[in-house]
Amino acid sequence: MITIWFNILLSATCFSAAFLFPQFLAWTIVLFLPLLIPVFWQKRAFAHGFVWGIATYSIYSIWFFQLLRTHSQASMLLALGVYGIVVVYVALTSGLWFWATHKIVTIAERITRMITRRLLQGVSIIATTVGYFVLLDRWLLTPLGRVEGFSLLNPLIPLAHYGWFLKICALVCSLMYGDSLKIAPPHQKIPSTVVFLHLEPLVNKKKGEDKPWAWSSRGVGQEIFHQLHALNIQQYDDKQVFIVAPESTYRFALNQYPEIINLWATVLPKNAQLLIGALYHGDGKLFQAAYWIHQGRIINLYVKKHRLPFVEKIPNIWRKFQWLNELFLKDVVEFAPGKNKRWSKIFCLTPTLCGVPTLCSEFFFRRSIREFVSFKKILQKDSGRSMAIFLFVNNSWFNDYFCTILELFTRLKSAAIGLPVVYVTHEKVEVIGNLPL
Repeated sequence: MITIWFNILLSATCFSAAFLFPQFLAWTIVLFLPLLIPVFWQKRAFAHGFVWGIATYSIYSIWFFQLLRTHSQASMLLALGVYGIVVVYVALTSGLWFWATHKIVTIAERITRMITRRLLQGVSIIATTVGYFVLLDRWLLTPLGRVEGFSLLNPLIPLAHYGWFLKICALVCSLMYGDSLKIAPPHQKIPSTVVFLHLEPLVNKKKGEDKPWAWSSRGVGQEIFHQLHALNIQQYDDKQVFIVAPESTYRFALNQYPEIINLWATVLPKNAQLLIGALYHGDGKLFQAAYWIHQGRIINLYVKKHRLPFVEKIPNIWRKFQWLNELFLKDVVEFAPGKNKRWSKIFCLTPTLCGVPTLCSEFFFRRSIREFVSFKKILQKDSGRSMAIFLFVNNSWFNDYFCTILELFTRLKSAAIGLPVVYVTHEKVEVIGNLPL
């Protein structure tokens, strides 16, 4: 019995360590399942799975507790309570996984032939494990009021640290989706004809809110003007310049401040295009949006469709709980879901490249691989242009290891889709995959 509990705790440690320290311990993710094989044969399978879940998800979810403490209105006691409830809820699902696996492998024990029995048991363990993580990916967050999963628990994510694994993933997915890919290395040099310049948000959850201009639309606009001026864009007059800034860089409805756009245009030459995350106001509602600005004009904008529960919206079934309403959205207006026309979903940035704007949680929760693959096929058929995903991420809410998880997931999904991702965060811009220019 001691060995069983040791295997459970060691498996949980391997799983968690791969997510917390992928630069050094990503390989430990391959050990978590073999360590559990003798556990699946034991009685009290649900209890074993529940303990494994408590050990695993309490470590993995440290980011969530820190988020509650630093960016919400929750007290220490309330933050611990919410964190504990979340960990217990997810641990219950792992209990069901262990129970289902135990039932299947014990049924297989009735088969008399040894080879057939062991083969069936091995396949059953793999099948139930895959099924469990698919369940998390597609349905874990359903109690929040909408059928939705949490894709950032996928055990393949830490392996995205390795370039060889991304190549395998790209090959497998190209066969699955009937698409012939050029398998690109995970770290690709930007073409010499293109320059990406990063605009760091001056105000976010970690800094800047104490500045006297932080709550003024014109003040923030002027500070961004000074940032643009400091980039010295004129030195790139022989290149195509993309200036990119993440979600919510300009924290006001940019479409209501044309004078700010005109101010920025005074330091943006013709070869420079600005892609910036800002708010949009329309029909009396407020939206998260990505703007494409060139020569003092809004060429196009994309409005975010997916809203994070309790952060950008309050699910209807939870509106009666006042303390939940005030956890992140006290004195803050909820965002409305966007409805984009087809032409708003694609920014035709150059004669050879179109960008698909995607705002933060949409990429991690809502927009499927099939959606991007279908975009690519339609675009190549209609115009022959290449496509890249422009992902605007507001990662200022999260600690370092969870930001790394977001980036690794982006690498994994980029390889699966077969499209490069221009990954724009509060700290950097990075091209993941081969930019087809």
